[in-house]
Amino acid sequence: ARVWSYACMTQRRGERPIPQDWPEMMSFLRDERVASRSYPSRIFARWSDQIPAERIFVGFFDQLASEPDVLRADVLRFLGVGSSASGIEAGFDRKRDQLRVRCPPEMQRRLADWFADELHACAATFGGPATLWPRRYGLTSGEA
Repeated sequence: ARVWSYACMTQRRGERPIPQDWPEMMSFLRDERVASRSYPSRIFARWSDQIPAERIFVGFFDQLASEPDVLRADVLRFLGVGSSASGIEAGFDRKRDQLRVRCPPEMQRRLADWFADELHACAATFGGPATLWPRRYGLTSGEA
């Protein structure tokens, strides 16, 4: 989901069109700018090598979608600021009126296969909603 979102963003910015088939997507995935942002478990490992764990907040888009008020409260608490620190409603989406391009099911399946190891690594690293990601994309617990 994260890579598809990034592909959509690059199109909105006029940088490149959304990949239309798997060979185009593989080219997109191999772009260093994409690859460097597509493995949350690796990103977290790099950050946590340099920064104490208690200074890193891990939040999930899953919770932003389902409980934006709770996530915002958790972020503000982590930052040590009061709940009135932001005048923006928790569920605010500045792109709500923009066209959303859904990832075609076949592309989603191929992306899940491409990122199978990462989905399992995220489940192990982050717990919480990440433990549901492999199953969400049709991967069994033994696959990686």
